[in-house]
Amino acid sequence: MGTAVDTQNMENGRKVTVIFVLGGPGSGKGTQCANIVQNFGFTHLSAGDLLRAEIKSGSENGTMIQSMIKEGKIVPSEVTVKLLQLAMQESGNDKFLIDGFPRNEENRETFESVTGIEPEFVLFFDCPEEEMEKRLLTRNQGREDDNLETIKKRFKVYMESSLPVVAYYSLKDKVRKIDAAKQAEAVFEDVKAIFNSTTEEWEKVSSLRVGRFSRETTDAIGWHGRLCMVNVKGDTAKQGAIYSAEQDLWGDMKEGMLSGWRGPAAAMDEEMIYLVDESKGVVRKYNEETDGWVDVVESDRLRGAQQMAARGGRLCVVCKDGSEIVVVDVMASPPQMWVVEPPQGFNVAAVHVLPRMSRT
Repeated sequence: MGTAVDTQNMENGRKVTVIFVLGGPGSGKGTQCANIVQNFGFTHLSAGDLLRAEIKSGSENGTMIQSMIKEGKIVPSEVTVKLLQLAMQESGNDKFLIDGFPRNEENRETFESVTGIEPEFVLFFDCPEEEMEKRLLTRNQGREDDNLETIKKRFKVYMESSLPVVAYYSLKDKVRKIDAAKQAEAVFEDVKAIFNSTTEEWEKVSSLRVGRFSRETTDAIGWHGRLCMVNVKGDTAKQGAIYSAEQDLWGDMKEGMLSGWRGPAAAMDEEMIYLVDESKGVVRKYNEETDGWVDVVESDRLRGAQQMAARGGRLCVVCKDGSEIVVVDVMASPPQMWVVEPPQGFNVAAVHVLPRMSRT
C-alpha cells in the first residue's frame, strides 16, 4: 500500500525527487539551498523549521513536541517524517531539498519506510571543523547556540550521528561531496555542476551535415570534450567529423587524424586517442601537434582486432571473434602485453561509454 506522498505521485504521473542535504553546522547548507531553490525549482524543507512551526501553531501535536524538547527528549522520527510528508504534499512541487535530515540512521530508516522514497542522492557539504567553528562564531544571527561550548557539542553530535548516514549512502554511490570550505560563489559552481549533470532531458545538438554515418559503420569516441566520428567501414569514402559541445558546432577532422584512422579506437581518459591497425597488428597513438599517428607496439595477436576499450593506462583489445582479449599496458616502458581468455563458452565485447558533454 502506497504512502500519501507516493500515491499522490502515481496519480499525477510524476516522479517525486528527494535530495538530502547534509553537512556540519556552519558548512553553508542554508545558503546553497536558497541558491538551488532559485536556480533549479526545488522546494526547500528544513526538519527543524517544520518542528518549530508546528510548536508555534499551538496544535496538539505542537504541544507534544514542545513538551518533549523541554524534557530533553528526542522527538520521534515518525513525527518529523510525517511533518515532512505533509509539507511535500502541500507544496504542489515534486522536487525537494530536505535540509539537515536525516540526522541519524533511525531517521533515515523511518523516512524510507514511511514515505517509500529513497533520495536521488545526498548533497554532502564537507567542511573542516575549524572553518565551521570560525563561521559560527563570527556570524550574527542572534542564535543562542552560537557559543563555543554549544558549538563543540553540536559538532560531536554531527560526527557521531550524521556521518554514519553519509557512509551508508556512500556505499550506495549516492553521495555527491562538495568542498564547502571555499567561498560561497565557488561552492555554488560545484553545486550547479552536480545538478546540471542530473537533468533527465535530452537536448538536440546541431545537425551533422557532412559525411554518411550510421551505427553500423561508425567509430565514435569522446576526446577533450569533443565527439570524434569516423566511418571506418562500408563502401563509402572515409569521412570524419568532430563535434564541439562548447560551441555546438561540427567541423572537419584533420587530414592526418582521418587518414591514419584504421581500425578500432578508444580515448584514454579523454586525453589520448589510441587505435589498432587491425591489418598490421599495430597500436598507434595520435599526436595532435603533428597531426600524425605514432607506433606504440606491434604484435601478430592484434591482427584482426575488432573492438577496444581504454582505461587506467591499459588497452583491452577484443580479437579472434571475441574469443580473446589482448591487454596492452601503454604506460609501461616498454609497453607490456598479455592475453586474457574469457570463460569457456563465452565471447567478449568491448564497450566504451562516451563521456557526458555539456555546454552549460
